[in-house]
Amino acid sequence: MNKINGINESSQIVGKKSSPKVEDPSFFQKTLEDAMSVKNCKQSESISSGNALGEIQSIAPSIIENPSMAVGKQTEKLLDQLDQYIQNLGDPSKTLKEIEPSVKDMKNFADSLMENVSVREGLQDMKLKEIVEQSAMIANIEYLKFNRGDYL
Repeated sequence: MNKINGINESSQIVGKKSSPKVEDPSFFQKTLEDAMSVKNCKQSESISSGNALGEIQSIAPSIIENPSMAVGKQTEKLLDQLDQYIQNLGDPSKTLKEIEPSVKDMKNFADSLMENVSVREGLQDMKLKEIVEQSAMIANIEYLKFNRGDYL
Protein backbone atom coordinates (compact mmCIF):
# COMPACT_ATOMS: atom_id res chain seq x y z
CA MET A 1 0.00 0.00 0.00
CA ASN A 2 2.89 2.35 0.62
CA LYS A 3 3.85 2.28 -3.00
CA ILE A 4 0.37 3.00 -4.36
CA ASN A 5 -0.88 5.74 -2.07
CA GLY A 6 2.30 7.02 -0.59
CA ILE A 7 0.88 6.75 2.91
CA ASN A 8 3.05 5.50 5.68
CA GLU A 9 1.72 2.86 8.00
CA SER A 10 2.77 4.95 10.93
CA SER A 11 0.43 7.81 9.99
CA GLN A 12 -3.01 7.66 11.52
CA ILE A 13 -6.37 8.35 9.96
CA VAL A 14 -7.89 11.59 11.20
CA GLY A 15 -10.83 11.02 13.55
CA LYS A 16 -10.01 7.39 14.16
CA LYS A 17 -9.65 6.50 17.79
CA SER A 18 -7.11 3.93 18.57
CA SER A 19 -8.40 1.27 20.94
CA PRO A 20 -6.14 -0.96 22.89
CA LYS A 21 -6.29 -4.56 21.85
CA VAL A 22 -7.37 -6.70 24.73
CA GLU A 23 -6.46 -10.31 24.85
CA ASP A 24 -8.76 -11.11 27.77
CA PRO A 25 -11.75 -13.10 26.36
CA SER A 26 -13.97 -12.16 29.31
CA PHE A 27 -13.34 -8.42 28.81
CA PHE A 28 -16.44 -8.04 26.61
CA GLN A 29 -18.62 -9.88 29.13
CA LYS A 30 -17.39 -7.65 31.97
CA THR A 31 -17.97 -4.50 29.94
CA LEU A 32 -21.48 -5.65 29.03
CA GLU A 33 -22.35 -6.44 32.63
CA ASP A 34 -21.03 -3.06 33.77
CA ALA A 35 -23.09 -1.28 31.12
CA MET A 36 -26.21 -3.24 32.06
CA SER A 37 -25.81 -2.48 35.76
CA VAL A 38 -25.47 1.25 35.01
CA LYS A 39 -28.60 1.10 32.83
CA ASN A 40 -30.54 -0.79 35.52
CA CYS A 41 -29.50 1.77 38.15
CA LYS A 42 -30.69 4.65 35.98
CA GLN A 43 -34.01 2.90 35.31
CA SER A 44 -34.66 2.20 38.99
CA GLU A 45 -33.75 5.79 39.90
CA SER A 46 -36.11 7.22 37.30
CA ILE A 47 -38.97 4.96 38.39
CA SER A 48 -38.50 5.62 42.09
CA SER A 49 -38.04 9.37 41.70
CA GLY A 50 -41.78 9.97 41.28
CA ASN A 51 -41.17 12.39 38.44
CA ALA A 52 -41.49 9.68 35.83
CA LEU A 53 -44.15 10.29 33.25
CA GLY A 54 -46.68 7.59 32.59
CA GLU A 55 -47.78 6.55 29.17
CA ILE A 56 -49.82 9.17 27.39
CA GLN A 57 -53.14 7.81 26.29
CA SER A 58 -54.25 8.88 22.86
CA ILE A 59 -57.81 9.95 22.42
CA ALA A 60 -59.52 9.04 19.19
CA PRO A 61 -60.99 12.07 17.48
CA SER A 62 -64.73 12.18 17.46
CA ILE A 63 -66.20 11.53 14.07
CA ILE A 64 -68.78 14.02 12.98
CA GLU A 65 -71.34 12.21 10.92
CA ASN A 66 -73.57 13.69 8.34
CA PRO A 67 -77.24 13.20 9.37
CA SER A 68 -77.90 11.54 6.03
CA MET A 69 -75.14 9.00 6.65
CA ALA A 70 -76.55 8.06 10.06
CA VAL A 71 -80.06 7.70 8.71
CA GLY A 72 -78.71 5.77 5.72
CA LYS A 73 -76.97 3.27 8.00
CA GLN A 74 -80.11 2.81 10.08
CA THR A 75 -82.19 2.35 6.93
CA GLU A 76 -79.74 -0.24 5.68
CA LYS A 77 -80.10 -2.10 8.98
CA LEU A 78 -83.91 -2.03 8.63
CA LEU A 79 -83.67 -3.36 5.09
CA ASP A 80 -81.38 -6.15 6.31
CA GLN A 81 -83.99 -7.03 8.95
CA LEU A 82 -86.68 -7.14 6.24
CA ASP A 83 -84.48 -9.44 4.13
CA GLN A 84 -83.91 -11.74 7.09
CA TYR A 85 -87.65 -11.77 7.78
CA ILE A 86 -88.38 -12.80 4.18
CA GLN A 87 -85.80 -15.59 4.40
CA ASN A 88 -87.30 -16.80 7.67
CA LEU A 89 -90.80 -16.89 6.16
CA GLY A 90 -89.51 -18.95 3.24
CA ASP A 91 -87.72 -21.41 5.52
CA PRO A 92 -90.05 -24.37 6.23
CA SER A 93 -88.00 -25.37 9.28
CA LYS A 94 -88.80 -22.06 11.05
CA THR A 95 -92.00 -21.79 13.05
CA LEU A 96 -94.00 -18.59 13.41
CA LYS A 97 -93.16 -18.53 17.12
CA GLU A 98 -89.48 -18.47 16.24
CA ILE A 99 -90.01 -15.62 13.76
CA GLU A 100 -92.22 -13.49 16.02
CA PRO A 101 -89.44 -11.79 18.09
CA SER A 102 -87.63 -10.65 14.97
CA VAL A 103 -90.88 -9.21 13.57
CA LYS A 104 -91.43 -7.20 16.76
CA ASP A 105 -87.82 -5.97 16.69
CA MET A 106 -88.21 -4.97 13.06
CA LYS A 107 -91.36 -2.96 13.78
CA ASN A 108 -89.83 -1.24 16.82
CA PHE A 109 -86.72 -0.35 14.85
CA ALA A 110 -88.84 1.03 11.99
CA ASP A 111 -90.84 3.17 14.44
CA SER A 112 -87.70 4.57 16.08
CA LEU A 113 -86.19 5.28 12.65
CA MET A 114 -89.27 7.24 11.62
CA GLU A 115 -89.12 9.23 14.87
CA ASN A 116 -85.45 10.03 14.21
CA VAL A 117 -86.20 11.19 10.68
CA SER A 118 -89.09 13.39 11.78
CA VAL A 119 -87.00 14.93 14.59
CA ARG A 120 -83.93 15.59 12.41
CA GLU A 121 -84.26 18.84 10.60
CA GLY A 122 -80.81 18.50 9.05
CA LEU A 123 -81.93 15.69 6.76
CA GLN A 124 -82.15 17.39 3.38
CA ASP A 125 -81.99 14.31 1.17
CA MET A 126 -85.59 13.84 0.08
CA LYS A 127 -84.89 10.58 -1.76
CA LEU A 128 -83.38 9.08 1.39
CA LYS A 129 -86.34 10.30 3.42
CA GLU A 130 -88.68 8.62 0.93
CA ILE A 131 -86.74 5.33 1.17
CA VAL A 132 -86.90 5.51 4.97
CA GLU A 133 -90.65 6.12 4.92
CA GLN A 134 -91.30 3.29 2.46
CA SER A 135 -89.10 0.86 4.39
CA ALA A 136 -90.78 1.71 7.67
CA MET A 137 -94.20 1.39 6.05
CA ILE A 138 -93.33 -2.07 4.67
CA ALA A 139 -92.05 -3.16 8.09
CA ASN A 140 -95.27 -2.01 9.76
CA ILE A 141 -97.43 -3.68 7.11
CA GLU A 142 -95.53 -6.96 7.55
CA TYR A 143 -95.97 -6.68 11.31
CA LEU A 144 -99.74 -6.23 10.87
CA LYS A 145 -99.96 -9.13 8.40
CA PHE A 146 -97.98 -11.37 10.73
CA ASN A 147 -100.17 -10.54 13.75
CA ARG A 148 -103.38 -10.77 11.73
CA GLY A 149 -102.49 -14.33 10.78
CA ASP A 150 -101.96 -13.96 7.05
CA TYR A 151 -99.08 -16.43 7.18
CA LEU A 152 -100.84 -19.30 8.98
